[in-house]
Amino acid sequence: TATPLTNDDMWISFFAVDSANTVLYGTENWGNGNATGIQMARPTDSGFTEFANLDTSLFGSNRQNGGWQSPTPRRVILADDGRLYGVFEGGRDNYDPNTDVWTWTQTLKVFQILPFEAVPKVELDLGSDWWSWMQSTPFQIANGYMYFTDDISVPGYNTADVIKMVNLDTREITTVLNPIISYMPLTIGDRFTIYNWRLSGETLYFSALKLNNNTVVMGEINTTAIAGASSVNDYLTIQETASAAGAASAVQDIEVIAAFVPVDDGNDPTVLEVFNDPENMFSLSIDFSEPMDHDSVEAGLTLTSGNNSEGDNGVVPYLPLWIGSTLHMVPDLQSSEPDVPTWYPSLALLYPTTVPMSFGETYEIGGFATTMTDIFNNALTVPVFGSNENIVQIRPANGWYSSTLTQNVPAAIATADTLKFAAPFDQYNWKNYALNNDLPENFRIELSAINFGWEGIQLAVFDQENATARGTDDWWTDSLVKIRLGNWTEFNYQTSRGWDSGNGYYSWANNSWLSGETRNAFDGKWKRYRLDVYGTTIAVSISEDGTNFDLLSITNSDPLDEFTVNDFVGLADPNDDGNANTEYHLVLRTVSALALDNVEVTTLTVGGAIATSAGDIMSLDGASVPTELNATASYSFDNW
Repeated sequence: TATPLTNDDMWISFFAVDSANTVLYGTENWGNGNATGIQMARPTDSGFTEFANLDTSLFGSNRQNGGWQSPTPRRVILADDGRLYGVFEGGRDNYDPNTDVWTWTQTLKVFQILPFEAVPKVELDLGSDWWSWMQSTPFQIANGYMYFTDDISVPGYNTADVIKMVNLDTREITTVLNPIISYMPLTIGDRFTIYNWRLSGETLYFSALKLNNNTVVMGEINTTAIAGASSVNDYLTIQETASAAGAASAVQDIEVIAAFVPVDDGNDPTVLEVFNDPENMFSLSIDFSEPMDHDSVEAGLTLTSGNNSEGDNGVVPYLPLWIGSTLHMVPDLQSSEPDVPTWYPSLALLYPTTVPMSFGETYEIGGFATTMTDIFNNALTVPVFGSNENIVQIRPANGWYSSTLTQNVPAAIATADTLKFAAPFDQYNWKNYALNNDLPENFRIELSAINFGWEGIQLAVFDQENATARGTDDWWTDSLVKIRLGNWTEFNYQTSRGWDSGNGYYSWANNSWLSGETRNAFDGKWKRYRLDVYGTTIAVSISEDGTNFDLLSITNSDPLDEFTVNDFVGLADPNDDGNANTEYHLVLRTVSALALDNVEVTTLTVGGAIATSAGDIMSLDGASVPTELNATASYSFDNW
């Protein structure tokens, strides 16, 4: 039978099929905008079609004054490692301090949707015509790497096409066919315009016009040889060809993903890992060591609610999605309709809408048994779970809460209990928290953090006394330091202030701005961050072990620019009223889900050394929610 996937007003924007004949597709409506999420449909032996909607709002949001991210992917990619990736359209506002102009930059972000990872694998800045870019630049993923084509500026030669490799674990980007051999001295190598390219196994094939001599070439890149290569000749083979059309056609005919032919190794299948992130109420995932017999797993595997109040006597229906040896589960807690036959086992799955797991509730994946087999009929080794590996307690709807550390990180960064921030899904409003209302002239804030969304945090030093004297508050005039830490970091600080002696307050400020890509900041891994403010110096540092710090650098500049300045106006007696250092508030701002630990505010000397002891102003861990985070504070930061 044929099952219609859309109504007359909808059109399909992408389409894919998993290993068990479940269809994944995106729908859009010309009249009502995007439909959120990934639609899923699966035929059953009983003649019904099961439906689910995988909500993807965790990967995008609408923003106020500064950017936008669609919550619906433009493309999905089923990878050979069992993962599902999505390509999301978005953009951000960038400020140029040299021209005092804001410009809009269109972006694409690639997320790992299943198993859930909230931080993008890569963020790409696009030109003005993103649709043409998407049509000409497919993404391919294999063996732990993502590949895509891009063009770069070549000094003296306009642009050239390159192929970029992204390590999906480290997010490190390697540029292949890069014509810029060195900058000092400037040395330019071969330049190409790529006609077509395909990745097959570990070899990347491409056809191109070699711009150096206007010849058509066919090329092969051995992707496994790039890491240890001493020159491009170690991994690149090129030969000239007579026909551009023939070269492009030859590459087009290459099979992108070789057919997978499983072989029985005689080993019993095992459960490698269960993915059950408390931040994610929309899906769960299980990695098996072998390709499994889907029917045997689905017949026994259960998802149950902790208090048996949800689902059918505590059993929660889910739509299974198989990609290779990985099972992804999309739970549906939708109530049954009265006209549905009561004998059907998964009533909630008969409807396209999906109700996810509930905030604050606990769920358990169970039912593993030796009756589950791989495709060669080898029985599953029943897993023995420890530390609640198969149990997830979904986070609260919003606000701060204390949680147990689940990642393996250095003790100098985080231990035991941590503080987590639960961000609402349906809005994009920064929350302001006053960590200290009486900052000394020289201080340090140091904290450990991990983000579960695509934003990091903001830190600001706000002159509350000046705002009160003026009768209003404005971050541009009353904030002396403001830094937005994330994959893209923006830094604003005052170099001088104008004192209005007649009214007794500062009425204007000279601000300086620094911004750029900081790929290692808030990349979904625990790090320790440090902001030092002393004298006329401000420095931002980062540590991966909690002990050794390096200045935060802009990773898309050459040479690297560091987030450190020496022309700060300083915090000495700000209002000339004799009440030095009693009006400055240290503000922490959050909007995306994240975790904090070991937050310390410390007095420094004018030279930047610790004056007495670390954390003498404030020190907190994750054992309980401190009073400083119990209530939000009102500051006028909406336009930043």
